[in-house]
Amino acid sequence: MSFSLHRGPALGLLVLGLTGVTAQAASREVAPALPAWFEKSGDAMVARGSRGALRVDSAGAHFTPPAPEGAKARTFRLTLAGGAQLHGPAAVGPKVARTSYFVGRNRSEWRAGLPQFEKAQYRDVYPGIDWVFYTTAAKRLEYDFVVQPGADPNAIRVKFDPSVKLSLEQGTLVARLGESELRQPEPLIYQRENGQLKTIAGAYRILPGNEIAFEVSDFDRSKPLVIDPVLTYSAYFGGGNEDRINAIAVDSQGNLWATGSAGSEFTPPQAEEPYRGTRVGAGDAFIARFTPNEEGKLALTLFTYLGGAAIDEGNAIAVDSQDRVYVVGTTASNDFPLAGNAHQTTPAGGWETFVSRFDPQSAGAESLFYSSYQGGPKDEYVQAIAVDATGAVHFCGFTDSGELGGATEAVLQRSNRGGIDAFYARVQPNAPSASAAREYATFLGGNGTDSANAIVVDSDGVAYLTGYTTSDDFPIAGLPYQDAPRSRGEIMLARIDTRRAGLDALTYSSYIGGGQLDVATAMARDAQGRLWITGYTRSNDIPTTPDNYQGVYGGDTDAFLMQIDLTREGFDILRYSTMFGGRGADVPYGITLDRAGRAVIAGYTLSEDLPLKDSPFPPKTSINLAEIFVAAIEPALGFPNAVVFSGIYGGTLTDMATGIASDARGNIYVAGNSVSPNLAVEEGNGKQNGAGVASGVLLRIRP
Repeated sequence: MSFSLHRGPALGLLVLGLTGVTAQAASREVAPALPAWFEKSGDAMVARGSRGALRVDSAGAHFTPPAPEGAKARTFRLTLAGGAQLHGPAAVGPKVARTSYFVGRNRSEWRAGLPQFEKAQYRDVYPGIDWVFYTTAAKRLEYDFVVQPGADPNAIRVKFDPSVKLSLEQGTLVARLGESELRQPEPLIYQRENGQLKTIAGAYRILPGNEIAFEVSDFDRSKPLVIDPVLTYSAYFGGGNEDRINAIAVDSQGNLWATGSAGSEFTPPQAEEPYRGTRVGAGDAFIARFTPNEEGKLALTLFTYLGGAAIDEGNAIAVDSQDRVYVVGTTASNDFPLAGNAHQTTPAGGWETFVSRFDPQSAGAESLFYSSYQGGPKDEYVQAIAVDATGAVHFCGFTDSGELGGATEAVLQRSNRGGIDAFYARVQPNAPSASAAREYATFLGGNGTDSANAIVVDSDGVAYLTGYTTSDDFPIAGLPYQDAPRSRGEIMLARIDTRRAGLDALTYSSYIGGGQLDVATAMARDAQGRLWITGYTRSNDIPTTPDNYQGVYGGDTDAFLMQIDLTREGFDILRYSTMFGGRGADVPYGITLDRAGRAVIAGYTLSEDLPLKDSPFPPKTSINLAEIFVAAIEPALGFPNAVVFSGIYGGTLTDMATGIASDARGNIYVAGNSVSPNLAVEEGNGKQNGAGVASGVLLRIRP
């Protein structure tokens, strides 16, 4: 069980959050499989699962983890002491879904359409303090104390049954009951003061009567306390040869998936039979799964090569709601593995795109559900991937081919107009035939160089692409933000609805940029349908909004972050835009939206003066070559507080981040590549291939 103090849902709130409750039995960790909702049961709220149960009633919380084989199930009972008032918990956050129970033959005992709720909340257990329980999408129990401004967190007393043995082990609170064990690590706390963050000391205190109190040092009771971003895991990934991680994604269970290229020999975990356990070419694409434990350390739990006799590389990865994994990449192999109703079974020439669906629920050869080539007679370089609700794979990149397989008269643009054009394609692995699997393929470009570097799709399967263009006749549609280029290198933004035929499929398209080179590299879409775009600029006049964090060009190359709302028109689509950088080159390659909805970007920096704030990384005294940078930006906080945290991580040689992802618990994962031999990493996770040869890098940040 991990403990944290973090900023609450409104300014001035103090939230003491006890998160990720886990049990241990005979030194084996067990994560309670609770559903991500509560149901009413009389005056109580319950969350039931096959591997655990939680009941919250007027007496407190009752958590029963699964018992070890042959042992008796144990229930941890938590209540509050010190004059707390526990009334029946309120149901908070009704969900659309309902639950039905049809058990036994007696219809009178059947229950249908029971409402589901996100949380169970005790209000005013102490003056100005609420106690809130919830389970996450990862099925982990969490509970918070929400302390209103002026209330006293020192009043809180959590009481365990006398049979529970409590102890502190290097700041971690350990609760033992028979063979079961609950743990919650030492908290890290800070709050904002004059635009800066001040660390606040905090700890647990075991009191007589099996009670727990929270020690919080002096703090300003009119200001919130927030989570301190902490680097909780760092490791090289690779063997004796060159290995690179190009992209990552997180599934619903909190597993981290990665793809890239592997020149080393890996030994797949014995628990999983891989699709292919040995490397075929000099460098194969790979798919790897890393599973975090409660301390946040990542264990390699699945690894498979994916490639032929030549060079293959995974460039982008996505996971759908069923935790099926999709990878697109580039291959020069004539014998790349094919599976399912592959829509293109032979390469057309040059570097070819591949698109594959991997089902981790299956083993061995059965795990590769679909795999196919996609491309024309020259070279295709795929850059990004998205998966829609039907399981269709949308991907994009750039090509110098004169034709694309599947580019018919009905598509948006059948031919290459400028030598190197962007392309967009959609493939349906679930299709009943090879011809049906290839759903759409089109060029998108003008008389210059065009590249689609990022893609997202909405619930209707409409695709949004961004990247850059040097074309002065790039196709424009709708009421654009900018209908003509201002330089020989502009951001391009396009919306493609393939339910419309021909040119009508392009429902929006625009340039965005300043007087020099501007390139979009990554994009995310939030719950409101707004697009968050990051990339790099050499323009000192790239469009920014009045509430920007940095409106002045830092020098050389700056990162940028834009929020775009295409439900609006013209100039009004740009809701937020800022630069971020120093005097050197600052280039982001990835973006994710964390649990709080903040944009977090990652890439590389050469700036000694990159804006730093509450860095989660070990301090660096100088910038050597390229270094990894990570920055979280929340526009609503305004200047100068919009950068929530930012930091630099690296060694003596070149290091860069290539991908970033976040999970339902708020953890942020950063992946990249390093030739430095001396990164600060976990003990036992050092670089194996020596300085100057690339190895993958994995980082986990707990905000």
